Amino acid sequence: MNIPTDHSKRHSDTALLIANYGSPKSAKVGDVRRYLRQLLDNRHVMTMNLIGRKILVNCIIAPFRAPKSAALYAQLPLDNGEMPLLAITRRFAQKVQLSIGSRADVFIGMTAGAPFIKDTLAEVLALGYTQLVVVPMFPHYAESTTVNVSDEVYSFFRGKASFPCISMLPPFYASPLYIDTMKSLMSRHLDNVDYERIVFTYHGVPDAQSLYVTQCHETTRLLCHQLGIERDKAITCFQSRMHNNWSSPFTDEVVQNLAAEGVKKIAVVAPSFTVDCLETTVEINKTLRQLFLSNGGGEFYYVPCLNDDDEWVAGFCKMLNQSVF
Repeated sequence: MNIPTDHSKRHSDTALLIANYGSPKSAKVGDVRRYLRQLLDNRHVMTMNLIGRKILVNCIIAPFRAPKSAALYAQLPLDNGEMPLLAITRRFAQKVQLSIGSRADVFIGMTAGAPFIKDTLAEVLALGYTQLVVVPMFPHYAESTTVNVSDEVYSFFRGKASFPCISMLPPFYASPLYIDTMKSLMSRHLDNVDYERIVFTYHGVPDAQSLYVTQCHETTRLLCHQLGIERDKAITCFQSRMHNNWSSPFTDEVVQNLAAEGVKKIAVVAPSFTVDCLETTVEINKTLRQLFLSNGGGEFYYVPCLNDDDEWVAGFCKMLNQSVF
């Protein structure tokens, strides 16, 4: 997996799994259709009965949505021949490995798209690790992310004759190390920007997942406090909805309304994403930007994700030291 650990043998008794939600292999319609089926045909992502989910995903969503999604993925610049989320996650894992040394061997795994979590866990099992630390790379607790990763891990080991002792990094939406790193990132990009409103946009979830929404609002509150942002300048909103019974207000409507109200300069940050991907690079920095400008907005400033920023790597490793090592 191109991480500076030779996974043909163990260098530690502990394996560290960095988990994310993945990307299609390419922007080809077939690859995107396959990815959508892997992503959406999942009880934690589409919370409905099994038969209804399979019909909806495999017969309606994946076939009809794939061409449109493929066109969006085609707008992503490849990173060393890979989709950005995978390439950046790989580099992040490499830096984490260099930082933690022999305390753990670092692996990556995705809930959809290769390398799949189950394949990575098969490698971990074969190498005989006695400890497994799992890190869902999502600051906030949600069924489609945190619970999904946890379920994949425990389902894989269910019924196995032997398996490692498993621990998981808890959601870090309010961790001082995460907040401080986000503060530093935002300061670097916005200290000299005269924005009128700052939009904190988070990935959308069904209304029933109120804990996630509460945690998102807390991240906004902490970042505003740390950065000295007046609360009436900050807006918390949610994107990527399946239908209107999802967390609101909706990001596209918020941005369109700001432009209609005469707001000319906005800054946008996406704290629920630790890695830039389709949702941030295209949906926010391109589509949302165009929506704001076409409705009368003037300037749109996007703050990139933490990605493999060295300060984030350092903060992440400190979180590991405090919570699991």
